[in-house]
Amino acid sequence: MNKHIEQIRQRRDLLVIRSELQRFDLALQIEPWKKPMGYIDRGVALARRAREHPTLVATVLAALAFVVRKRFGRVARLGWSAWGVYRLFVKK
Repeated sequence: MNKHIEQIRQRRDLLVIRSELQRFDLALQIEPWKKPMGYIDRGVALARRAREHPTLVATVLAALAFVVRKRFGRVARLGWSAWGVYRLFVKK
C-alpha cells in the first residue's frame, strides 16, 4: 500500500510539472495577442458605456455636427448608418 501511495505522489508531481510547462508555453503563445485584445476590450467597454448613456452619445454627435456644419450631411449619414448597425447587432 505504501508503495502504491508513493507511485501516486510521483505521478502527481510529474503532472504538476507538466501543467506548469503547459502554462508557460501557453503564456508565450498568448503574448503577441495581448495588445490587440486590449484594443478590443476597450472598444467593447466603450460600446457598453455608449449603450448605457445614449443622451451622451447624442450630445457628442450634436456637438460634432455643430462644429462641422459643412459636412453635416455626411456626418448625419454616418451617424444614421452607425445607429442602424448598432440596432442590428443589439436587440433589447
